[in-house]
Amino acid sequence: AEAMARAEAAEGRLAEVEARLDQAVRGAAEAHSEAERQAAELKKAAAVLAAENASVEGKLHKEVEKVDKAKEALKVGIAERKQLQAEVKALEARLSTTSRDEQKSQGRLSSAAEVNRE
Repeated sequence: AEAMARAEAAEGRLAEVEARLDQAVRGAAEAHSEAERQAAELKKAAAVLAAENASVEGKLHKEVEKVDKAKEALKVGIAERKQLQAEVKALEARLSTTSRDEQKSQGRLSSAAEVNRE
């Protein structure tokens, strides 16, 4: 009878251990499922971030191209301005020379008129 009681007590403890083991297995399965769900969410978030990053890099590349074109246009504009400034100086010099020549011519004409009056 004592052996029987010990056997029943052992079976009771075994049932408790099995119940706790089942509970631990269920808990581990739930934790695994939750971890997989979180991993899937992280993968989705990573994909979204990668797409946004690619978009930003594309926009940045376009902006860099715009800046490069603007720099080139600025260089061309500066070169054109220098050329126009040189042309203006040349025209001013010609105008100055022409003006002096006209003054000399008028001076000669005035002198000739005075000689003719005499």
